Amino acid sequence: AAILIKLGAANRTDAIAIAMRQGLVLV
Repeated sequence: AAILIKLGAANRTDAIAIAMRQGLVLV
């Protein structure tokens, strides 16, 4: 999940949405 967030760093909103979807909020 961390990798997806890093790849989506440009779109933090999308990254956060994906993280919340998986229930993994990594700030």
